Amino acid sequence: MVVAEPGGTGTTTEPGTVVATVGWRGGTKKNSDGSVQSPNNGVYRSTSGTPSTFTKLSVNGFTPQDRIGRTELGNAVGAAQEAGSD
Repeated sequence: MVVAEPGGTGTTTEPGTVVATVGWRGGTKKNSDGSVQSPNNGVYRSTSGTPSTFTKLSVNGFTPQDRIGRTELGNAVGAAQEAGSD
């Protein structure tokens, strides 16, 4: 989970925005009763972090839901953090 702090340059993310991942290793694997182990693996965002305010994101370049396992997030802001910048 990452919480955006106030300040920074080159960002439009509001302070207090929360990004979290759900990544149970079982993913879409079924339990013995036929239920899916983790039907909602993915990346989620909330502007406040309040329960029931998270929405699942469609993230290009992120692994498919059934492949998500242990994840770690970091916060990177600024031009020096952009891929391909000098």
